[in-house]
Amino acid sequence: DMGIHHVDPAFNALSLESPETVEATAYGDVDPDLCSRGLLVTWRFATADKRGPLTVHWYDGGLMPPTPPGIDPDDPKQRLGEDADGVLFVGERGYITCAGWSGMPRLLPLERHRSYVRPAKTLPRVEGHHADWLQACKGGTPACSNFGYGARLTEFMLLGNVALRTGRRLRWDAASMRGTNAPEADRFLRQPYRSGWELPVYALHPPNGSASSPKPGASVARAARASTASRRSRQPRRGRSAPSRRPTTKAAATMK
Repeated sequence: DMGIHHVDPAFNALSLESPETVEATAYGDVDPDLCSRGLLVTWRFATADKRGPLTVHWYDGGLMPPTPPGIDPDDPKQRLGEDADGVLFVGERGYITCAGWSGMPRLLPLERHRSYVRPAKTLPRVEGHHADWLQACKGGTPACSNFGYGARLTEFMLLGNVALRTGRRLRWDAASMRGTNAPEADRFLRQPYRSGWELPVYALHPPNGSASSPKPGASVARAARASTASRRSRQPRRGRSAPSRRPTTKAAATMK
């Protein structure tokens, strides 16, 4: 469950949608009930409006990304992440790193951090996720991680598990919710409901612009993706730090 918290800064700041491909490598045993003790997942994204192609890596179970060139791993001031987890953005002119769970960012090399002038605050702030949720319940501003955003973020993370279970590099078709090269992945993506226990799902913004009818057994993530326009107004969460449930978790977003 910690994955979405660690990758949220990259997913939100870089306006990520659905990956073109995803693949996973396990370091340790994998059985029908348990994931590996160490996992490396790679998502690849196509070029978007304001950026080029982009790759996101996930490391856990003690696995770590390589130390970037010009960074001294023995210098505490140049540390990657914070304590047992963290996030690393790799850019063309330097790096941004922060603690997991959307911690305070730092620029590397240190010279860039010292000379950087922070911009004025323009994004709206919230008073905490409980207040943010209650305000949305009362008809106020949509919650930071509303269903239109949170479902897509969760889908993005869980695709790593699907790739791990199938043992293949998945080519992902988000519109149909399928791995186009791996029909065996379907059993991890959807399950039939018994008659009378179907879950009705409403698409908030259907393609034809009209209100849609409930579709028993439809994909929650697919319906949430239809409301993607609403997430453009998503507010950032105030940075916070919390202990990791597993040691040394790193998420890295590489942009080239």
